[in-house]
Amino acid sequence: RRNINDISIQFSTPILSSKLQFVLWYHYFFLDQKTTPYNTDMTAFNPDHAAADRHLGQELDILFNLRVNPRNELLLGYSFFKSGKYYQLTPGSPSDADGQFLYLQYQTRF
Repeated sequence: RRNINDISIQFSTPILSSKLQFVLWYHYFFLDQKTTPYNTDMTAFNPDHAAADRHLGQELDILFNLRVNPRNELLLGYSFFKSGKYYQLTPGSPSDADGQFLYLQYQTRF
């Protein structure tokens, strides 16, 4: 991605055993330049309007990572994204709603 900065802080600690890890991860997203963020395919998100504010939002991730064995892990995560002033003030933004999602991921290493 271009024109997006992410300042983050992460805390992790084992729970009950060394196989279960708890992770708390905070992100602060803001634009590098007061233009537009870019999508993952490098196209402009909102090309017709300059940013009214550089603050994109904040995200809090809560993760539980279980190491099943040396090659397999199971991850349960919850994320909450609080939209910033960019979405509230910039014309052409599709929404200024907050977002939250729950996910489960299984990883196998070969």
